[in-house]
Amino acid sequence: MNRSTNDVDIWINPTQENGERLIAVFKCMDLDESEIFKLEQLDFTQPQVFGFNGELDIVTRIHRNFDFNEVFGRSRSFVNKEGSLIYFLDLNDLRELKVLARRPQDLRDVVMIDDFLKLDEQK
Repeated sequence: MNRSTNDVDIWINPTQENGERLIAVFKCMDLDESEIFKLEQLDFTQPQVFGFNGELDIVTRIHRNFDFNEVFGRSRSFVNKEGSLIYFLDLNDLRELKVLARRPQDLRDVVMIDDFLKLDEQK
């Protein structure tokens, strides 16, 4: 099963410190100064959603039913070939978020996730 998307969603723990870290990363990536200025005005402890070039979306809260620390505790991780540790939502959490979003593509994704989970159970 494969469904690629055109963007990456990154959920950060909603703290001002994490917002400052994110801004530091974007500065290292030579993000336009006007974009950096906009980020510096944000309160990262509040719900925020912003993106860049339609390829990257950053969120500080994904849904009121989901606590970052609880979901992070269930997340899956791997180390990429560059040695960076990357975390992904647990499939059950992703499924629940797709159900809550209720967009047509998200509901199609729920069916795909259910099929994948059934295959995984059969192993």
